[in-house]
Order: sequence, then C-alpha cells, then structure tokens
Amino acid sequence: GVQTCALPISLFYLHIGAGKTGTSFLQAQLALQHEALFNCDIYYPTSKRLLRRTRNGEVTSGNIEDLMPWLLPKHPSVIRNGRVGEPWLGQSIEWLETTINTARGRNILLSGEALQHAESDRISDLVNRIQGLGYETRIIFFVRHALDHALSDYREHVQRGFRDGYDRHDLRSVEGWLTNHKVPYFRTIKSFSTVLGDSKMIVRSYDALKHELWNSFLGLVGLPPLPTVENSTNGTINRSLTILETQFLESAASRLSQREMLNIGMKLISKPPFKVMGVEPKSFMISDGVLDVFQNSHKAMIEDINKRWLNALSTPIHVIPPNFKSGESKARPLQLLDLAYSLLSDRA
Repeated sequence: GVQTCALPISLFYLHIGAGKTGTSFLQAQLALQHEALFNCDIYYPTSKRLLRRTRNGEVTSGNIEDLMPWLLPKHPSVIRNGRVGEPWLGQSIEWLETTINTARGRNILLSGEALQHAESDRISDLVNRIQGLGYETRIIFFVRHALDHALSDYREHVQRGFRDGYDRHDLRSVEGWLTNHKVPYFRTIKSFSTVLGDSKMIVRSYDALKHELWNSFLGLVGLPPLPTVENSTNGTINRSLTILETQFLESAASRLSQREMLNIGMKLISKPPFKVMGVEPKSFMISDGVLDVFQNSHKAMIEDINKRWLNALSTPIHVIPPNFKSGESKARPLQLLDLAYSLLSDRA
C-alpha cells in the first residue's frame, strides 16, 4: 500500500491562570514579543489597543476580550460595556474563526484569567468549535502552594476595600480570611478536565518555575528560550501591598468606606513601597489553630492536584509551604502613623 505521513496537529493553547502565578507578566511578554512568536509558529492575537497598553506598562487582562460575550456573558466587564446578546455572541464566534484563519496552521495561544470562571457548557462549546476548525485544545494552568496563593489573594482583597465582603467582619482579618476562604483553582482545573480529559491539561507548579517563568512557559508551548523585553518605565507599577500596608488598611477599616479603602489601596500600589523606620513585618501572624484549619480544608484538593495533574511532570505543591514561618511581630503603632502621615502629605 501507499505509505502516508501523519500531518502535525495544530494546537490551540488556552493559558488561564491561576491567579497570583505571574499571569500579568506572561501576558505582557506575549504581547511585546508577538512577532517573534509568530515567526516561531505561535500566533498570539493582539490589537492596537492591547499593544499600546502593554508598551505603556499598563496591566492587561490578556487577549480574550473578544471572546468574553460568548464564554462569560455574565462577567461584570461584559455587562458594564453593554456587550450582551446574540449580536455580540456572533461577533465572538466570528473572531475565533478569523483568528484561526489568520494563524494559517500555526499553533494559537490565548491568555486570560477570566476563563477560570467559564461554565462547563461554554467550555465544551468552545472546544468543539476549535476542533471543528482543525485544532486540538490544550490548557496551561499554573498552581502554587495554597497558603501563598491565599495570602496573596488576601492582600488584593484588602487593597480593593475588602473586595469579597466589605460587610463581613469575619473577612476583615487574615485569620478570618484563611478560615472562611478556599483557594479557587481546584474547581477550575476540574471544570476544564471534565470537558477535555486530564491528558490535555498542562498543569505546573508556579513555585518551582517562578524564577525562570518566561522560558519555562515557552518550553510548554514547544519554543526555545527568548530574552524578556522591557516595556515602558512610565507605566503603572503593578505590585501587591506590603504586610505593613495591609495592616494599615486593616486598622483603618472601621473608619473608612469601601471606596475610601480602595482609593488608598490604589494609591499605595501605584508607587514603590513606603519605607518606615525600624524592621517591617515580613509575614502575617497566623496561629497554629488557623493553620490547622486551613491545612485540613485544602489537604484533599492539593493531594488530588499532585496525583492527577502534576504527578511526575512537575514539583508537587503543598498546602503550607515547607519554609513558611508565621510573623513574630506586627507593625508598630509608630510605623502605622508614619504611613498615615506619608499619605496625608502625599509622599507615599
């Protein structure tokens, strides 16, 4: 018989997080280097607006904006911008088809943390359409030690004026947060693996790869290392609150509205960390009892992730990082006053 050669399968990568795993940094590099990626047979769709914002040093939400009305019709940004209804759904599907045509057989890469919230039926619809257009879907998902993720999430919760429960006093302290809040990425992994199967999920430990995140990411999509590219130094600073700043906002919360907290939080993170006299707290103070509660509520989830998705492919993650030490001191009152004076005098 006639011998035939199997054609290589075109892959459609969806990088969907998890949160607090360097996603904004990766998205900036992907946009800044989209031409180099295209020449290496990876198509990362961009727009003039996305490139302008990235080059200005602004934080973006990736390149899935045009798919949002279809995949996440209830997302606040979709509703806020009035992109609801059949015409917008049709435009999303048309954008997907145009993207695949533009790729001309190259592998395609989309990145967006918002996809973590997509419902299973929308995920299934997307995957089926991608397959119908000649591509196979792969999911790229970074996970990290559960406590590290939760504490990073807590800082953002405080910085945004107790984003996930301003009226809930049990979420106004780090111990209350850890007792009442679970890290969300297990649900996301299960939602996508239910549609695609475990073998199509590329799950890796952020903690193991964070010092070489960009080149590690490129390796996952079959590319050799590339140097990182700097964007504008005039852009906004994208950082988390320090422990001191977090404790400052906690202590002021009883006197501030949610909007006032948000305004102060945004002002703090838009500039380099304020320096105070004396040694600042390096970690949160968390009691052994709360750590036990957190350990017990996440143990099965982390074991499942390690067994099903990380196994021999990546360093396992833990609930409590092996090197974690609870803070031995809190911010001193004079340090909090110093920070308050800095804000009043507009020096922070």
